[in-house]
Amino acid sequence: MVDMKCTDEEILAALTVGNKTKQEIADGLDISTRSLRKRCARMRREGRINLDGSLPSQFPGMGREITKVTTHLDADGHVNGLHVTEKPSYGEHAQIIDAPIIRQSRYTGKDGEVIGQWDIRVPEATQQAQMALIEGFTATLTPLPPQAQLDGALSAQLRNQYVFSDVHVGCMADSDNPNSLEEDEELIAACFELMVARAPKAESATVVILGDWFHFDSLLPLTVASKNVLFANAHFPQMVKSGIRIMRRLLTAALFYHEVVEVVIAEGNHDPASALWMREMFKALYENEPRISFVDEDRPFSATVFGDTFLGYHHGHIKTIKNEKDLAIIFAAIFPELWGKTTNRYIHTGHLHHIEEKDVGGVSIRQHPTLSRLDNYAKRHAFLGTNAAICTTYSTRYGEVSRTYITPEMLMLS
Repeated sequence: MVDMKCTDEEILAALTVGNKTKQEIADGLDISTRSLRKRCARMRREGRINLDGSLPSQFPGMGREITKVTTHLDADGHVNGLHVTEKPSYGEHAQIIDAPIIRQSRYTGKDGEVIGQWDIRVPEATQQAQMALIEGFTATLTPLPPQAQLDGALSAQLRNQYVFSDVHVGCMADSDNPNSLEEDEELIAACFELMVARAPKAESATVVILGDWFHFDSLLPLTVASKNVLFANAHFPQMVKSGIRIMRRLLTAALFYHEVVEVVIAEGNHDPASALWMREMFKALYENEPRISFVDEDRPFSATVFGDTFLGYHHGHIKTIKNEKDLAIIFAAIFPELWGKTTNRYIHTGHLHHIEEKDVGGVSIRQHPTLSRLDNYAKRHAFLGTNAAICTTYSTRYGEVSRTYITPEMLMLS
């Protein structure tokens, strides 16, 4: 049963307004999405809507092309029907982009004769952005010499774990009063320096990038899986360079205040690919520094051990803190040796931007806050929470012994 609460003309008019989803269009017309799809399919067959969902009045040439007409005759030889065979017709809508050809593909017949070919083109702006990324990486990939270290007594029985979750470098927090990359860089670095100054004097440290270090993961500001449009305050190359600068500042400070530094770079739902190249790039950058090491785990679950303490890390996009039993089982199954030789076990997640803690079967699972301010999406959905970063100090024997909690407001008091 087709829903007829609105006319075809109203549907056609709704299709021309913005980049609305089918659900949004159906809601605005007070019909079901199933009814909308059926009516759009009918109008495509009638040639009133193009194959790509646009209107012929907007983009001519995207309708259908008649390839054959079959005539049906009755017993007396009179025409009593026609059968029309059609195929998609892309016409002028499939315009050739003004860009250099980077590769050609062709297909041939049995005798080797070229039947057809197609050109692979990449816009010059995209090529320039890709080259900027490559140049930015190669410029920073010269291995650094061993870093300077602060003199003073440090406890070998303690480890400081500095967690940065959901930093979202490149996120525009407020479109009315936009934040800049430079402001975000200074905020994160200053919070880290204050955290280090107030934390116990531990010999070792773990710097944890707990996913979503970058706001988006490609040349376009879109989420990886759902392709939702994000508010960004920079282009991808600018964002990448900023993220690299911040990371170098954090690791330089960590090496200055600690004898040994371990680094975890976990993937998030906003930056699964960037987390991979970040880890590989910084491994190469610090390959001549014996005091730093990287937890090399390609899976979205990673772990390390400090004495009798198990420390697991997962962004939370696959299993959130609401799946606390699943998280405990997953880490025990993936890291049985590390799990089996420890008595204090902690799993750290992020993703949801606010603090939450649960204990299950003797395992402490903690969801970390973020230093990133709310963007428009978070404001609309009332994802409220305190902006903060947390340093947790662990003992080789007793597990957690203290926690240092830093908010941006505390910078004004330091």
